[in-house]
Amino acid sequence: MKNNSKKKCPVWIIVSTLVFIAITPGIVLAKGISISSSVDKNHLTLEDSIELSVTVYGFRSPSKPELPPLPDFQVRSTGTQSSTQIFNSDVQTSITHKYLLIPKNFGKFVIGPAILNISGSVYKSNPITVTVEKSKPTMADRNKNIFIETSVSKKEPYINEQVVYTF
Repeated sequence: MKNNSKKKCPVWIIVSTLVFIAITPGIVLAKGISISSSVDKNHLTLEDSIELSVTVYGFRSPSKPELPPLPDFQVRSTGTQSSTQIFNSDVQTSITHKYLLIPKNFGKFVIGPAILNISGSVYKSNPITVTVEKSKPTMADRNKNIFIETSVSKKEPYINEQVVYTF
């Protein structure tokens, strides 16, 4: 008969430890949750687009924040970016959801707060004001004739000879 001197660890201890490890990061990360919104520019024309970034701090949310209704913009999701920083056992996490907003009309618009619901708690970001202006007419839109004088340095150059063209 073999005598195993190793004692087997009860299954309930292993399961309890795994559950504790799985739950602890969520509890630690959920204590300082906040959400903010920002855009890359506040003034644009109808031909431009802006990037809206909605950042959730302190919680690695599996769901996207709910955007407010944006009837004056065409909205396209451009992806997410996540960050985890550890400083002296202090864990700081953030996840940023990025959206491309293409204006449909000109005027002054307020992008309302993005909303995130975590375990029954509602978090709202800051509203943002954006001004969309009419595009400025270009030279082609003005229908003006253009007159340009040009000249070359040599009237009859040799093959492969350098010629200076000025206007």
